[in-house]
Amino acid sequence: MVSKPTYEELEKKIQKLEQAGSVNKKAEEELYVNEERLRLAMQATRQSWFDLNLKTLEVNTSPEFASFIGTETEESPTTYQGWIDSIHHSDRSAVLQLFSECLKTGKIGQMEYRMINRNSEWKWIHSSAKVVTFDENKLPVRMTGTHMDITERKKSEMALLEREERYRLVTDATTDGYFDHNLITDEVYYGDRCEETLGYAPGTIEPHVNSWAKLVHPNDMLKIQKILQDHLKNKMPYFEAEYRIKNKNNEWKWILSRAKAVEWDESGNPTRLIGAHQNINLSKQLEQQLNQSQKMESIGTLAGGIAHDFNNILFPIVGHSEMLLEDIPDNSPFRGSLNEIYAGAIRAKELVKQILTFSRQENAELKLMKMQPVIKEALKLIRHTIPTTIEIRQDIQTDCGPIKADPTQIHQIIMNLSTNAYHAMEETGGELNIKLKEVELEEPDLFNPDIKPLKYARLSISDTGKGMDKDTIKKIFDPFFTTKEAGKGTGMGLSVVHGIVKSMNGTIKVDSRSDKGTEFHIYLPLIKNLAEKKEPHNAKPI
Repeated sequence: MVSKPTYEELEKKIQKLEQAGSVNKKAEEELYVNEERLRLAMQATRQSWFDLNLKTLEVNTSPEFASFIGTETEESPTTYQGWIDSIHHSDRSAVLQLFSECLKTGKIGQMEYRMINRNSEWKWIHSSAKVVTFDENKLPVRMTGTHMDITERKKSEMALLEREERYRLVTDATTDGYFDHNLITDEVYYGDRCEETLGYAPGTIEPHVNSWAKLVHPNDMLKIQKILQDHLKNKMPYFEAEYRIKNKNNEWKWILSRAKAVEWDESGNPTRLIGAHQNINLSKQLEQQLNQSQKMESIGTLAGGIAHDFNNILFPIVGHSEMLLEDIPDNSPFRGSLNEIYAGAIRAKELVKQILTFSRQENAELKLMKMQPVIKEALKLIRHTIPTTIEIRQDIQTDCGPIKADPTQIHQIIMNLSTNAYHAMEETGGELNIKLKEVELEEPDLFNPDIKPLKYARLSISDTGKGMDKDTIKKIFDPFFTTKEAGKGTGMGLSVVHGIVKSMNGTIKVDSRSDKGTEFHIYLPLIKNLAEKKEPHNAKPI
């Protein structure tokens, strides 16, 4: 028989129950407050929660989820399959793979993907989820997590990526190389194209302004510094300068540099300079060729006019000298002086003839000819006029085709170039090489625009003499320019050669280095070019 509890015992039980009730009520209030805080935090961060039952595959979501994907609460996915179907097809496989990994490992999974809203618009979602409940067999039962609307951020990121891609495509399509100069530390960031323009691998030029200054031509540095200072002191709206810079092969290349200050300190002093380098070496070469051509044309016009007048003066001198020499006795004391007068007049006449040839005012008789016989004849004469310390080598292609030219002028070209080669080796001896070869140029030569993609007879004359530097090469075709001693040349030889070759629609290339010798290449178009142009494409051999 069980005894009844006393009054005191019942009173103590009632007190314990009352105490437990107040504790539960307080816990409910704290839970409500925490839930409200979580709800407000999710609203502020545009987040929502979801709860997935892995047994029934039912999904519960918070009201915020429906609002940020633009659906009513009752339209939100309520099943696992509905949630999967609302994901963009391009992102679906990656989401499923991450979901599977979360179930296997129990770790938190995070991912960004697209979900469709009620207006058939794609919203970017950042999801974070984790399995929170397992059954007695340690199999996952429940997964919870959050969704965050990141659509605006993704739009900004994609816009930035699009701008970066456009910038990359533009820079790839141009020859410009960009640089970023910190004017406080003098550090310079060079874009890849900047270094590639100069033949350097990306990142190999030291990121300091001194490294750049060492590559700039000394004669251009003062000009660059003045233009830069004028810009930084607001005297010029931007920096722009053309100057020479040394590439990896120690060759001077022309670049056009443009830049502008983009950041300033509190005192208004510029702190950052952004700009670009453009490779203008080819345009500079073409500009120099054009200037040379215009200069030669102007000099030729002037020289031609003077030569004609001078010829009129020489005509009576030569004529009367010849008549006096015929009439005067051989033993006359004046005969020696007359001979000197006549010889001087003849030399002057030959010089006038060279000037007229240079100015292209003397009509030459062009005819179909092969160069081989003229070259052989000239070689015999050369052999008898130069010392034996100079060895003559020849490589004459017998099947080189015909050209349209004046044989006398071809002979003059060979003699002038060979004489120059002889003078270059006069003191030390060496080799004189003369070659003739038929060549075909399939593509235009950008550095020598006069050379068209045709078939040519290429006459090459080279020596192993003193050679020339680049400054001398630029002047060698100028009339009256010579490096020879007084009495050894008039400076008209190469000018005459240049005029003859141009009159035949040919061109000249020169390759020379100091102490390494010189090689001239004369390109004269073959007659077969005309025959091939006239022949129709569908012509059949007879």
